[in-house]
This record gives sequence, C-alpha cells and structure tokens, in this order.
Amino acid sequence: MRHVLQIRVKGQPLVGTYHEPANAEAGASRVPGVLFVNFGQTPRAGWGDLTAHVGARLADAGYPVFRFDLPGLGDSPGHLPETIEAYWRYVQDGGEGAVTAELSRELRQRFRLPGVILGGLCGGAITAIFAAAQHRAEAPGLILLEPVFSLTPVDDEPVPGALRPANGAAKGGLGAVKAMVGQTLRMGKDQIATSAKKAKAIIPSPLFSMAKAVRSRVRFVHLPADANVGLISAYRKVAAGSAPLLVLTVTTSRGNPFDHDILRHGPRRSVTWVEIPETNHMFVIGGGRKAVCDNMERWLGEKFPGAGPQRRLQEGVRATVGAVRPAADLVRA
Repeated sequence: MRHVLQIRVKGQPLVGTYHEPANAEAGASRVPGVLFVNFGQTPRAGWGDLTAHVGARLADAGYPVFRFDLPGLGDSPGHLPETIEAYWRYVQDGGEGAVTAELSRELRQRFRLPGVILGGLCGGAITAIFAAAQHRAEAPGLILLEPVFSLTPVDDEPVPGALRPANGAAKGGLGAVKAMVGQTLRMGKDQIATSAKKAKAIIPSPLFSMAKAVRSRVRFVHLPADANVGLISAYRKVAAGSAPLLVLTVTTSRGNPFDHDILRHGPRRSVTWVEIPETNHMFVIGGGRKAVCDNMERWLGEKFPGAGPQRRLQEGVRATVGAVRPAADLVRA
C-alpha cells in the first residue's frame, strides 16, 4: 500500500510517497528503509515512473520505501534557479545534500527504522553521495544509478546565494583546481613538483589539498576541466567506507567513459557495480526497468537480509500527515 506524506524539514514542507510493505506487522523493523530523491528535476515518480515501480517492487520484498520531492520539485513548494543548467550545477555542488540527510534522519526517527539507505539516479545519486559524505546522513548503504562526475556548463549568471551550499568553493578556485589536476595527473615527477608549487601559490590551501588527494588516488584517469572534483572526492570517501554501495549504470559503450573510469579506478571493497545492457541513462528502454528492480532486490537481500513480515508503520504515517490515505495516482504518487 502507498501513502502520501508531508514532512517539514528545516522549516520546508516536503511531500513524498511511502510504500508500506504488504506483510507489515507490529513491532520494530529489522531492515532499513530506502529513500529515493528526485532524479534530477523530475518528480518523485522518476523517468517513466521508474521510482514508483521500484518502490512497489521493494515493498513487496519487505522493505519500507520512501520517495520524496525536494524543495521546489514535484509537489514540494520551494524556490529554484531560473535556468535548468543553474539548478543542475546547484545539485552538482552538493546543494541538496543537507536537506536530504536531515530528511533521512527524520524518517528514521518517525518510523523507528534501524537506518535509511539513500538512493537516486543521476542528480539523485549525486545528492545521495553528498548527503552521506558531507552531512553525516549515517546511511547504512547507497543505491546509485548512473552517477555523473562532470559539471554542467553554465552562463556567468551566478546561482542565487540562498541556494548556494555553505561549504561551496569559489568558481574560480575550483576551476583552477580542476585545471591543475587535469594537467598534472600524467606529468613526470619533476613536472608535477614544478606545477604543484605554482598551483599552491594561487589556489586556497583546502582546495589544493583536496586536488592533491584526488590526483594521488585516482590512477590512470585524466580529469578533464569539467570534472566535479568535490563529487569525486565525496564518492571515494563513501566507497572506501564500510557501508555497501550498489552502482547501476548502462554499459561503457552507451555511457560516459569518464564516469566509468572514476568507478573503475575508485575504491571497490564495498561497491557492487552492475552494468545493464541494452538500455539508456534513464533505464526506460529495453529491459532496463526490470533489471534495475531485480538488481536492487537481490542486493538488498544479500546486504540487508531479514525482510520477512515487517511491522506496520501506521503510527509513523499518522504522526506525519494526520491520517493515512492511499496514493491515488501512480504518476503523482
């Protein structure tokens, strides 16, 4: 059964859908919930209703699933930049990470869950990574569909200050970092030392240290000028941790080789990476949707077993919206 929720996070009302496991029963939940945030700018149902179908499938397997619209998207009120490119850059800079981390904590508390796995496609995957790496979301796992590690070109028009992440770096400094990394990654030792001295003189120390760490750890990968250095660093942090990650992508021949290089040469200890053939970036053609559902259910069963009869979460739903009501429409819910 599905329920429409409204939860206030950081003073902002967020609207979402809760997929209640069919066999839910009273008692404490033995498995974590799964939270999916918007796939880029699309409403919470996802491209081709992918997230809605995933939620129904995982709930049938015994996992509580939540799909939420972040501020300004879908049914959630809020302000957005005027252009789609500016919004994408806001997401790529980690702008939705803090509210997503707070939302996951709120869901965990209200529904008395042992944890909340974070997931999303493209921009949603980026947000899940930043929420886990920079905002102490304490996610027991991540589900990342088609994460993109490059930045969207934008005009000189700045992202509104109210939407800019508090810890975001200046545009010029970050651009200098990316240029330095890309130029020095394959240089000889003497050339690297010379270039590093020049870069250190013009780049703020924290940014220089971050670029140096990325350069030293990402082997045999040339970082282009539009590489999202902050995201790459955040991904490496979560991938090197103990929480398991499921990464679903299209095959290299259909996807972005640079994104696959970052995954291939990054930490792999906790990462399950599956390339799905004969589909596209949104997993809406071929057998993409079924493959996504199959792989998620299999991974959850392996990493978070015990999704037998689950407790009913009616108390948490009532506390959230005042009443329980099924979602009436697949696309809207």
